[in-house]
Amino acid sequence: MNFEIIPGDIPNEGILFVDHSVKGRSGHLSHALTEYKKGCVFALWSNCSGTRNRWGPGHNGFGWLEYATSSDRGDSWSAPKVLPYSMDSLLNEPFTVSCEKAVSPREDRIVLLCIRNENPNGWEPYLEPVVLISDDAGENWSEPRLLCGEKGRVYDAIMVDGEIYVLMLANDDFETSKPEHRYQIYKSSDAGESFSLLSELPGEYLHHAYGSMERLPDGGLICYSYNSRDEFNLDYWISRDGGRSWPETGKSFCKRRIRNPQVARVKGGYILHGRSGCMDSSLPMQFVLYTGTDGIHWDDGTVLCDKHGNAAYYSNNLVLDRDDGSQRVLIQASVTYEKARVNIAHWMLEFR
Repeated sequence: MNFEIIPGDIPNEGILFVDHSVKGRSGHLSHALTEYKKGCVFALWSNCSGTRNRWGPGHNGFGWLEYATSSDRGDSWSAPKVLPYSMDSLLNEPFTVSCEKAVSPREDRIVLLCIRNENPNGWEPYLEPVVLISDDAGENWSEPRLLCGEKGRVYDAIMVDGEIYVLMLANDDFETSKPEHRYQIYKSSDAGESFSLLSELPGEYLHHAYGSMERLPDGGLICYSYNSRDEFNLDYWISRDGGRSWPETGKSFCKRRIRNPQVARVKGGYILHGRSGCMDSSLPMQFVLYTGTDGIHWDDGTVLCDKHGNAAYYSNNLVLDRDDGSQRVLIQASVTYEKARVNIAHWMLEFR
């Protein structure tokens, strides 16, 4: 797979996108990205307390969401705006709002899949996720509406043939601890106006969290899940019938480990990135990028960032196609600057 990483000379701290260190703030978890028009990018992040969470100051969702747009695939950005619903929730509701995923089912429409957090010193327990829609590239937003009646966290959302597929873990806590905690697939055929439950990933998966979803070359879908008891292997499920059933399952090995995985289909194959685990000290906690041809088997991994901290490297990506057949992949991630306080950084992968 032939691509260039920008900035080069990795490992590095990326291109500084949001400098929370100026005011001692932090910005974990919320990295929603979408292309709402050809070459036009919507990027969102958290602006949260730098002091809450006693074990890791700054590792919390107590704050609001901000976003910016770019008309040149991320080379330059507009002034940031506050997402009104997130500020209203902080001031007036018993929950805060985070958002890891967004999609754009048609030009200028942005659909945000938002998480609602009850714990001011962290996130969990989660309430039912909500959907926000803008039809003017983020200038105005709809009233929030429930995605579903289940409490949980949305981990991924992708567009497939004009329809929205959402991967959610129905669990009001971070990690699965009961058989009834299920990964669920929701689908929208009306550009985000409504969602219905399509299926659940089969089997038992205690001690699981996080997740990612992507398309396979043959039109199938693949979902991934993190197992805190085995950070070297992602569990995966494959559907060949549009997400209605998931009969194929297996393990996807990652030599440097992987946590909060993010997968994308690119020219020549797939990329996977995330934190290189953190459940023990056998390997360093780094921001790692893997590549592979089939979405299951990966190379040995490339370290993008090696700045150690209590918690960092929540991330997301956006694949941007150019008319000449080349691609840019925008990667956004949190990078520690002090204790568990983080800035927001970008890396670009240029595929020719």
